[in-house]
Amino acid sequence: MRLNFLCPKHKEQLTTFPLQARDFWKRCLTQLSSEALIATPTQVSMAGSSLQAAGLYFGEADTLTDDDVQDYAESALVLIRLLVKLDQRRLATVVLVGATAIVEEAAEKGVSQDAVIFARRCLTIEGGECVNDHPRSSQPRPVSTPVTPLR
Repeated sequence: MRLNFLCPKHKEQLTTFPLQARDFWKRCLTQLSSEALIATPTQVSMAGSSLQAAGLYFGEADTLTDDDVQDYAESALVLIRLLVKLDQRRLATVVLVGATAIVEEAAEKGVSQDAVIFARRCLTIEGGECVNDHPRSSQPRPVSTPVTPLR
């Protein structure tokens, strides 16, 4: 599975017009929040594209609001939950780490320290629990070649 959800054309357009990126992100988040998370290809694609658009907006915006950083954290958590449902824990961890870094950088763009701390706490607690506590797939893992210890 890849984490590049937007096609190059849409990515370029949303980078050029960051307010479009923000609108797309918020629309997707609203839609995903109103649905049960089932990890369909459509939901995963929408969640990934939404978070990627949010990242583009965060990168281009001169200022951000406290609500923006909370919505960003929620967008990341939606994608993390979907990836875990697909047993893609490593990718979910990558999303968690990347989202935490982006939230921390939001303080430089006008977001209050309290909002940053709250968003980080949500990501750490909810995202961490989701990645670490969700039941693993019943599929057996492939057996790896044994490693001979060095002497």
